Amino acid sequence: MVVAFEKGLDDIREKIDKMGFNTVVYGEYIGSVDALVYSRNIDISAISNAATEYGGYGENDSFGILLVNCCGKSAEETAAILRSGIYSALF
Repeated sequence: MVVAFEKGLDDIREKIDKMGFNTVVYGEYIGSVDALVYSRNIDISAISNAATEYGGYGENDSFGILLVNCCGKSAEETAAILRSGIYSALF
């Protein structure tokens, strides 16, 4: 799974990278990603652009990307969201 991180989230990116995810920095990577991890500080238009620009067929062969707001979440909580592909159970 290729996970792009907003610039400035180096601490959580490094921890998640050590958990086995392929992490890249948003804006510095050219190619499809499976997820974008951001904080409250990112411009909403950047998120929309990322879904359009970086969405596609990533390593998991699914179209689009998972957007994960990591604000207030630990690296372990963020990794769990990335693994499951959802924030919580639907029902």
